[in-house]
Amino acid sequence: MILVDFAQSVIATVFAEDTTDELVVERKVFEALKGYKNRFSEYGDMVICCDGKDLWRKKEFIYYKANRKAHKKESKHDWVLIYGLIKKITEALKEYSPYKVIYLKEAEADDIIATLVRYVNLENSIIISTDKDFMQLQTYDSVSQYCPRTKQFMVIDNPKHYLMEKIIRGDQSDGIPNIKSPDNSFLIEKRQKSILSKNLVNWVNMKPEEFCDDEMLKKFERNKMLMDFEYIPSDLSISIMKEFNNAKVSKRTDLMNYFMSRRQKELVEQIGEF
Repeated sequence: MILVDFAQSVIATVFAEDTTDELVVERKVFEALKGYKNRFSEYGDMVICCDGKDLWRKKEFIYYKANRKAHKKESKHDWVLIYGLIKKITEALKEYSPYKVIYLKEAEADDIIATLVRYVNLENSIIISTDKDFMQLQTYDSVSQYCPRTKQFMVIDNPKHYLMEKIIRGDQSDGIPNIKSPDNSFLIEKRQKSILSKNLVNWVNMKPEEFCDDEMLKKFERNKMLMDFEYIPSDLSISIMKEFNNAKVSKRTDLMNYFMSRRQKELVEQIGEF
């Protein structure tokens, strides 16, 4: 199964092409999907995994990704327009494409991909994403990850140690501080309390109770819940699997008719490759 972290594909296209022209972005995104399907055909069917808006992690930790709003306000990119493009292309894929498209408002693409890896019995899966969070899934021998930005496979020697280290260190991009720092560190742009490298090397091989005081332990458990895919709520995993099993798959002729309606001549000419 080819599992595509979809929002990243659209955003990467906007940045690479330096445009928000709807037809250009749409064409480039579909060409990228076609490329993944053909290059990684030995992995089987492709599934488009989309981010929701009402994420369960935000309900568990109010500062989850809260720092991104400020960064986007300062960005040169029109994020309202970018998210509009993501929504429109997602809707087109759901209606006309020969690929399953999975979206739930409470789930991130991370949740969808991790759930499909864990519960769909497959010999091989490949994840198309730059997100290092997926590297923890390499505990499964059948899972590979390809980074479309570097055009290289992402490989980790010890995914369990990688996850443990990330739980301790936190994740600035997601607004999750390390286990020694205040919850709102990134929102108020306060410097985190440092964790010495020599301590980190030892801690990844220890139980958290052996190196955490009470406050650190609470933050460790919070970070573990937010980062470890084993903590995806079971009811959400059930809903994801239901969406996957019931997802619509359209005929290639439907996709060709859509391309024709959009006057995407290049995509019409390549329709046999989708």
